[in-house]
Amino acid sequence: MEPSELRRPPEQLRKLRPNLYPDAYNASDSLLVAFGFRCNLACTFCMVEDVLDVDKGCDLDSFKRFSADAEAMRGIRRVIFSGGEATMERDLLEYVAHARTLGGIEHVRIQTNATRLRDRRYLRTLLDAGVDEFFVSLHGHDPSSCDEITDRPGSFGRIVEGIAAIAETSATLVTNTVIAQPNYRHLAKIVALVAPHGPRAMEFWNIWPRVTGDGTERMLVRVTEARPHLIEALEAAEAHEIETVVKFYPRCLLGRFEDRQNNTQPTALIDSHYWNRDPRYDCLYSGICDDGDSRCTGLSHVYVDKFGWEQAELRPSRGGRRFDPTPSEADVEEVVPRDVQSAEIGETEGLEPWLREIGLALGSEISGWKLTHGRIAPDAVRVQLESGPYKLLLALTARDESRPCYARTPSFDISHARMSAEARQLVTPVLDSVVERVQTHDPGGRSLPESANRGG
Repeated sequence: MEPSELRRPPEQLRKLRPNLYPDAYNASDSLLVAFGFRCNLACTFCMVEDVLDVDKGCDLDSFKRFSADAEAMRGIRRVIFSGGEATMERDLLEYVAHARTLGGIEHVRIQTNATRLRDRRYLRTLLDAGVDEFFVSLHGHDPSSCDEITDRPGSFGRIVEGIAAIAETSATLVTNTVIAQPNYRHLAKIVALVAPHGPRAMEFWNIWPRVTGDGTERMLVRVTEARPHLIEALEAAEAHEIETVVKFYPRCLLGRFEDRQNNTQPTALIDSHYWNRDPRYDCLYSGICDDGDSRCTGLSHVYVDKFGWEQAELRPSRGGRRFDPTPSEADVEEVVPRDVQSAEIGETEGLEPWLREIGLALGSEISGWKLTHGRIAPDAVRVQLESGPYKLLLALTARDESRPCYARTPSFDISHARMSAEARQLVTPVLDSVVERVQTHDPGGRSLPESANRGG
């Protein structure tokens, strides 16, 4: 959800509602207007749980004021209304009617659970007002799995009836399914359930744990366990010629469907404090993967706390191909020779306790390699690991997003000495073990030893 650097709302407009109007646009031609934070369901992993019955969201006057600015609306082709459950709001029709008065708007969408759309008279009222797209949340293929997630008995039947009612109209249907414990084995069955209703697209979202707690964590699924079922669902949708989108799931695990991963979100009119609880994401391979943070978020920290970094399963992209971190026996002789730069020069005062604090210790064994040396060099800490006749030099520097590196922890960048691709394959297990140790002991905000921070 990184904002685009290309466009910002006019400064004078932002000053009118600085806590509502966004600082910058996301890379999208859509504007999401969030209001009416109420809902008739209680989904366990709800992204707005903490603001339900608390925030009012974007009032109609603020929406009108924003949309009256031609520069603010430049390039916007779709207006999306969301909450909460938007259909519970008395003023929804006024919001929709106003959206349809705006030049350049091609589509008006409602994000909904569709339970109220069973009422075909109400559905017709929305259509007549100008709604032409419905983005419907459906999280189960049967009453048991769906109702467990929504925490409302009977929700499955009402949602399916609402979907059927939409299918009877000329409106566009798109569904959204969050991958969770009760449903992940049955994603293809959800496709089979929806396909007869002619959806234009189906989206599958890995849980975005903005609001954390026992319920959300209980619903998390290991990406490796979900993968075969997600691929099966994508294949089923492809067979029905249904477009698919996957969000917040590692791109490298999607195989030939990796182009379906798209984490783009619309620009939103929502109280700015909502973003204070944005979940943190990272990947052990972010420093070397071509997809990096631009297309793939990696794994949420909530996920990592429960399942780990999945370093043996993720496959970073390098030069247009996926790199397998598991070395073959043929690579053994290509590991780093002893003439690489040494870690035996520099200061040592205060180094050993600092290394222990971040999960490393001189003399320790890490994936069959021994951590033999460490020194505090200008702007970095260098450590050396040895295995037989070979050694591996690593540098820990203060985190800098603009600098390439092997991997990043909350506080540090971790880099290695130059080596061949074949050598890097062999040392990947020890590299990843070092990174995992530092990640585990690095809550963020840590500094290099004092002499390194002084630049020597």
